[in-house]
Amino acid sequence: MMQSFFDKYNLNAFERRLVVIVGLVVFLIINMALVWPQFADWGEIGKKMDQAGQKIASFNRLIGRSPQFKAKLAELEGIGSNVSTESQANDLIRLIQDQARKSNLPTPNISPVRISNERSTNNMFFDQKAYRLTVTTDDESLISFLVSVGSGESMVRVHDLDLKPKPPYNSQLTCNMTLVANYQKQPSEE
Repeated sequence: MMQSFFDKYNLNAFERRLVVIVGLVVFLIINMALVWPQFADWGEIGKKMDQAGQKIASFNRLIGRSPQFKAKLAELEGIGSNVSTESQANDLIRLIQDQARKSNLPTPNISPVRISNERSTNNMFFDQKAYRLTVTTDDESLISFLVSVGSGESMVRVHDLDLKPKPPYNSQLTCNMTLVANYQKQPSEE
């Protein structure tokens, strides 16, 4: 025969009641200290679950609209100028020389440079080519060159420009500039 807890310690009726009451009080104190403060978290968890459900519903609506987005992307790609491919990056020097010739700019000294790309987040999609030009010329030829390089679909821009008058008469300018162009990388086959 199995003995109960109270029979094992030979407790009388009053002592049994006292043990049960003390046990209930200890149980209530532990619940008040550890469990009841956590009930407030249920409201926050419910709010977070509702917000997560709303986000999921919003994402699903956007996913459902993906055919519309693809059509709009195709339309916008057709309107805008495409970024030159990587194979055309070698034509940048030729473009600079042609624009210099058209602008009556003396043949510039051209050398490649590396530009730090801290702010660019598109490194995985674009290559950046930069060339430093040094030339001494008059202001009209320089302005004509800068306008012609920046116009059209060449996607070339001036990154740095340093101008100083050339002594002794200061009628010409010594110009150091960095021209930069971004070229789309070829998609990799995966």
